[in-house]
Amino acid sequence: MYITATAMHGCIRAVAALAVAGLVGSACVRGEGDSATPLPRELHGLELGDLHTGDDAARLIGRLHGSNVSPSESYVGYYGPPEMRAILYLSRFHDHSGAQSQLVAMADRIGSGSGGFGHHTQFHVLGIEIHSVFGYGQIHYFFARESDVVWLGMPPPMARAGLADLLLVAVDSIPSLGGTGRIVT
Repeated sequence: MYITATAMHGCIRAVAALAVAGLVGSACVRGEGDSATPLPRELHGLELGDLHTGDDAARLIGRLHGSNVSPSESYVGYYGPPEMRAILYLSRFHDHSGAQSQLVAMADRIGSGSGGFGHHTQFHVLGIEIHSVFGYGQIHYFFARESDVVWLGMPPPMARAGLADLLLVAVDSIPSLGGTGRIVT
C-alpha cells in the first residue's frame, strides 16, 4: 500500500515517540481506510512525503538486507525534499525477542564494517540502546524497543535533532557522532 502525506489524517509526532517508548500498542496516524502507521508526520521540520506500508514496505526493507526479515508489519517514510531527505524505517515483529534478534544481527553485520557503514557506536537514551553509524552521506540510528526495530537516516546537520525529535528528548541527550557513545568493533 502506498499513501501520500496529503491522504493522511493524523496525530501529533508524540504518538510515534510513545510507540517507540512502548507506551501505546497501536498507531494513530491514519491513511486511507483503516491503515495505520506509527511514523510521525514530521521529523525536525521535515514533513512526511511518501509512506510505504505492508508488503511494499517489507520489500523495500528486504532489499536493504538482501533477504526477507519477516516482520509482522513494516513502514517506510520519506521526509523532506530530495536534497535533505530523511528516511525512517520501522519493522514490527511479533515479540521483543524477534526485534532484539534482528537488532543484534544488524549490529553484527554493520559492526564488522560491511554495507558501506562506519563509525559504529552505541549509547543509551531513555534506557534504549541506540546504535549510530555513518554511511551514504547520512548519520543513521537504529534500535529496538518492545517489538519494533527502528532505523532513522538523516543528513548530518539534522540527525541528532531528528532523533531527539523522534524520542521527544532534548538534543543534548543525543551524543554527536564519535561523541560519548561506546565504539563498537
